[in-house]
Amino acid sequence: LTGAVAVAGVWALRRGLVRTASLLLPLLIVGALVYLALPRTAFATYMADQRVPVALAFMVLACVRVDLRGRMVRRGFVVLLVALLAIRVAEVQIMWTQLTQWTTGFQQSIAAIRPGSRVMVAYADPRGGGNPKDLGLVHAACLAIIEKSALVTTAFTVPGKQILRVNSAYQNFVDTEDGFPPTVEQLVLAEDSETPDGPRYWDHWPAHFDYVYLLFTEPGDLNPDTDRLELVSEGSRFQLYRVKPPA
Repeated sequence: LTGAVAVAGVWALRRGLVRTASLLLPLLIVGALVYLALPRTAFATYMADQRVPVALAFMVLACVRVDLRGRMVRRGFVVLLVALLAIRVAEVQIMWTQLTQWTTGFQQSIAAIRPGSRVMVAYADPRGGGNPKDLGLVHAACLAIIEKSALVTTAFTVPGKQILRVNSAYQNFVDTEDGFPPTVEQLVLAEDSETPDGPRYWDHWPAHFDYVYLLFTEPGDLNPDTDRLELVSEGSRFQLYRVKPPA
């Protein structure tokens, strides 16, 4: 898409069909300085590293005028616009279909959670969550907050980054440092003791949580802790376990 727009732009420039406003150069300079001056926190929290360039791109378009009085130019513009729109819609639809393969099963698993429960999120694969395509699955358990009024460990509750706050009685049971969920191995080690490198919200988790969502699983993965967990639901790349009450 970018290449097609670039080719069309070069073609229009060579034929003198494009004029720019005098504001364009100052806009680019100021925009670049603002981008460089933004704190890294804004990049991480508000995705400014993506949103600022997009905003600048629209401002640049507003500073450009294309002479469309020629019949061939108008027809070419319409053909290019329709082609780009069709390609973009198809691309989005393909990606959306790929990213939502697990959503139906996940919604069904949330129906099995009791209202008001505490839900722990953990990773079966320590490398999980690194791919942007996995971000939907990473945060999918938070649907239980809406559907079941549940406490979910991956809720956005980091001070200074999000406005959501956990009731003081439950602050020790959620991630308030914007870290990664524990792995299966870390959960097993922290069943009856604290984490060696310092207290973590998953320490003594069987006593504090009702369910465990295990993400980035593979088909046929076994229950990692049969003494503490009971499988409730399983879907594409996730498993939901109920924490067994103490005997």
